[in-house]
Amino acid sequence: MEQENKKLKISVFDVIIVLLVAAAAFAVFAILKPKDVKVAAPTTVPTEFTVELVQVPKGAADLIQPGDAVRDSTRNYDIGTVVSHEVLPYTAQVADEENLTVKNAVLDRYDNILLTIQSNMLTGGSALTTESGYQITVGTKVYLAGPCYAGTGYVIAIDRGDAE
Repeated sequence: MEQENKKLKISVFDVIIVLLVAAAAFAVFAILKPKDVKVAAPTTVPTEFTVELVQVPKGAADLIQPGDAVRDSTRNYDIGTVVSHEVLPYTAQVADEENLTVKNAVLDRYDNILLTIQSNMLTGGSALTTESGYQITVGTKVYLAGPCYAGTGYVIAIDRGDAE
């Protein structure tokens, strides 16, 4: 038995079919290719927001200084820098059994601290986000840590510098 050497024969129709497939592929690429898109770097806006730290031990506010860098202590995101702080009395609701009402009573062992923080926020996207990626909304629970202090609280106000 002899092996036959078969030669590959290419006809004119084969060449035409290959050229038509290549032209169709080029046409699909030309139609579907993305346009010249220029991606702009995200812009940041200086934004101040207020965090209310609740039930902080009395005297802890003395450790807070303007310019302190603060971060989220659970996820280790940089949040911003302290602009100012205000100390408020810590109150708890107690039952007044004589009048059958509920009253706010001041507890002397604790304070609430209103901490104003400044951060550069990214303006692109659906939420206000710090440069480190921490999302800020009113009502966000914050586990805040500074150089010598820590506390838990909520964002209670946001002052966007670009709002008119």
